Amino acid sequence: MPIIKQIIKAPTKHWVGNGFNVHGYFDEFTEATSPFLMLDFAAKKSFEPSTLQRGVGDHPHRGFETVTFAYHGGVQHRDSAGNVDVINAGDVQWMTAGSGIIHQEFFEEGFNSQGGDFEMIQLWINLPAKHKMTPPKYQALKSSQIPKIIIDNVDISVVAGSFSTGTKASLDATKGVAKTFSDLNVYQLNSTRDQSSLVEFQIPATHRSMMLVLNGQVEVAGSQIDQKSLVIFGDNSDHISIKSNTQYQILFLSGEPLNQPIAHYGPFVMNTQDELIQAFADYHGGKFEGVKLASPKS
Repeated sequence: MPIIKQIIKAPTKHWVGNGFNVHGYFDEFTEATSPFLMLDFAAKKSFEPSTLQRGVGDHPHRGFETVTFAYHGGVQHRDSAGNVDVINAGDVQWMTAGSGIIHQEFFEEGFNSQGGDFEMIQLWINLPAKHKMTPPKYQALKSSQIPKIIIDNVDISVVAGSFSTGTKASLDATKGVAKTFSDLNVYQLNSTRDQSSLVEFQIPATHRSMMLVLNGQVEVAGSQIDQKSLVIFGDNSDHISIKSNTQYQILFLSGEPLNQPIAHYGPFVMNTQDELIQAFADYHGGKFEGVKLASPKS
């Protein structure tokens, strides 16, 4: 039986750059949500056609990973490791900043010029101390590559880790496609029918877990959870049961806590203040430079 530790209603929106109008659910950078550092939800919003490029320009990162989930609209990514990619609805972008990367995120050119609905989530995941200086890496996880299963008419995409109903121990587990540096589970649940549904699954009792209800309403542990609400589960919540009578979308996360000190400032997440100082010195000293990023069209 899961234990609900906290329910966070949609916080006041703020702008990230000129394209991402987000609810920031947590960004305390503490062990309380480890290994997850930050969760921003750009809820569905309509944008008019524009010739002005919208998004976030060149900026650095070190010591963690950014994971972007696309639901509506498109985003073009470029980084100093030479990666150029567009993510569209159903795709996931998994970027390991590691030892240092500079990247930019702008609305995809066609979407920007035509306008339309935009909806995305960005998650920051901490890297274990031994992997903080790993070389930068980019995983383009296209919708067609992400393993999917159906339970009681609910579509479940297993992005990372493994998904198990627990009926045959680990024998029935569906494996995710993302390669991770720590023990993580990342699932997307999508119910497209207004009818009764029940999804039950197992996660390790040692994991910290949470879920964001993007839209719809569900029942978990006897509580009604409304759209745009984040549920943080308590310890030992190893059996998750989600009931609903409506359409809904959920992002579910669980991970083994790192139990390591966190030193954070701006775009860098390290373990000590000395490492933070070094990160800024390396960035300003040009050590993050690689492929020259192309200027976006405007």
